[in-house]
Amino acid sequence: MDDKKTALLFMEKLKSGGFRVTAQRETLFAVIAESLGGPTSVQEIWEKSRALDPSIGIATVYRTVNLL
Repeated sequence: MDDKKTALLFMEKLKSGGFRVTAQRETLFAVIAESLGGPTSVQEIWEKSRALDPSIGIATVYRTVNLL
């Protein structure tokens, strides 16, 4: 499955659970989908995400990862 499809599946899971899909979460889903299959820490996800959107805080990463 490609990264975009995986990110879309993450977003659908959140929507079906009644959670909002924000721009920050979309960025996080893209980074997480890209990182699947390899060892990745929350810190690494946060660093990659901040390169795309500097407004993403590490707490947002933890909250989003916990939702998955």
